[in-house]
Amino acid sequence: MPSLIPSAWTTVHPVIPYVWSCSECQAAFGLGSLRYASATQEQIDKINLEFQLHCKQVHPRLFPVVLL
Repeated sequence: MPSLIPSAWTTVHPVIPYVWSCSECQAAFGLGSLRYASATQEQIDKINLEFQLHCKQVHPRLFPVVLL
């Protein structure tokens, strides 16, 4: 079951992840620029969608996936 694993964190307080990796292949999924102290729901939805599409194409037999 593929999941998103935090792989890069901000360096200022609050320390939060802004890049996640696929647990199966280490493909990276990031927020781009962080404008707020935390990710917006729109940014999280975008990463989840990108990850779901990635898993359908690259890991089609490994469902369900674990999203943010």
